[in-house]
Amino acid sequence: LIVHTRDADEDMARILDEEMGKGAFPGLLHCFSSSSQLAEKALELGLYISLSGIVTFKNAVELRETAAKVPMERLLVETDAPYLAPVPKRGKRN
Repeated sequence: LIVHTRDADEDMARILDEEMGKGAFPGLLHCFSSSSQLAEKALELGLYISLSGIVTFKNAVELRETAAKVPMERLLVETDAPYLAPVPKRGKRN
């Protein structure tokens, strides 16, 4: 399952928790840019965390701190091309 959510962290965590209770399944949080609490919940459920170029943006300090806590074996990177290119490619062809 690939999940892309925006402004619905609590609802998504609750739904995933309920569905995982019926039987575990593989999944990842695509283009993750949420809180460390959501990352912890996702990891607890066995999900992967996937980061886009947002993690390189100047104001993404909290996201970088959260990403640093994710075990390497549960971390993915993505381009989300042609959008959200990493710095210094931001605003250029991705």
